[in-house]
Amino acid sequence: MNTPLNTPLNTPLNILSLFDGMSNGHLALDKAGIRINEYFSSEIDKYSQEVTRYNYPRTNFIGSVTEVDIKNLPKIDMVIGGSPCQNLSFSGNKKGLTTTCNIDIVTLDQYLDLKKNNFQFEGQSYLFWEYMRILTDLREINPDVLFFLENVKMTKKWENMFNKAVGTRPIVVNSALVSAQNRVRLYWSNIPNLSQPQDKGIVLKDILETEFDIIGECETNHNTTKGLCHHVADDNNLNCHESGKRVYKDTGKSPTLNTQTGGYRYPKVLVDQKILCGAMRGRYLIDDRQDSKMLTARTTQYIEVRHDNKTNCLTTVQKDNYIVQMDQDSQKVRHQKDELFYRKLTPLECERLQTVPDRFTLFGTDTNGKKTIISNSQRYKMLGNGWTVDVIAHLFRGVYEPIQEQDLLDEW
Repeated sequence: MNTPLNTPLNTPLNILSLFDGMSNGHLALDKAGIRINEYFSSEIDKYSQEVTRYNYPRTNFIGSVTEVDIKNLPKIDMVIGGSPCQNLSFSGNKKGLTTTCNIDIVTLDQYLDLKKNNFQFEGQSYLFWEYMRILTDLREINPDVLFFLENVKMTKKWENMFNKAVGTRPIVVNSALVSAQNRVRLYWSNIPNLSQPQDKGIVLKDILETEFDIIGECETNHNTTKGLCHHVADDNNLNCHESGKRVYKDTGKSPTLNTQTGGYRYPKVLVDQKILCGAMRGRYLIDDRQDSKMLTARTTQYIEVRHDNKTNCLTTVQKDNYIVQMDQDSQKVRHQKDELFYRKLTPLECERLQTVPDRFTLFGTDTNGKKTIISNSQRYKMLGNGWTVDVIAHLFRGVYEPIQEQDLLDEW
């Protein structure tokens, strides 16, 4: 029995990565033990390119996915990518793949016709069809090409459309199995033997930085950790905070990472058994001048304690992800300013939630070969947009699995 590639075991592969981001795909291929001959990255974000260039200087950058022409590339063995999800996500507008005049785009031929006639498209999720355009062209040249596509959970209408277009159903995997983050994603692929990874039992407390770690990060990286040294809570950073705070338990899972996961301030961290897990929405004041009865009503009304010891997925909104101390005897937030401590997740913690090596996103290399320091906001963005590397590496391990010792003996 041959691999889908019809190549010997461990042959280096030519990889085409669409929507490559900071090259999580390259990280996952390395972890899976898959050898790479040439790696072609289609990515337009400047900072993601810098991180990739710093960590993988041999990467070939080929520009926007809309401009990729496989005639300009060597034979591709495997195409990977996660197309934009904002119009498909349940936390987004759920419009799906449409034009700005609300025409649903349900086939590649329809998309190409609309594109040819200069229709404007809603958001970025329509770029799924660019992935399909490229995959279709690759299949004509190499019928055995492997493909791997990731996206979020979506309505059945659009999931069925994806299934029909790609030609297979997805495997659904929650990153919570291999990390401290709840992150449910769909993966479409013709890689053989896709399966669920084993539960590693990792929880939030396993990946949190200590206060010492955070201070050390400040000392070594002043340019990218603005505010990290503000560990003492005071009136200025406890008053009138933004809506959408998340609270989570250090023995559970973090929310799903998004592109602005960190939040806006870094007060002192206090994480212990008193922390509950849930979502808190609505503005609130932490101030002696605020009526405590009103405060209690505005906070406890929106606290949703989860009973599975896990938190929601890290999101693209920084204010959504905070660590907050809860009252020991109830779900009420302590409103005395000297008893409430919270902070946002640090970039390093977000790297760990995505099972990315520590400080992988900290440095970059610009087009002139100069080393750069990546800002926190850009690190949060690329991590929120990225993949949980250990999930992808687990799924990629099936690339060579079909060749077993008995199969080789039979062919011999």
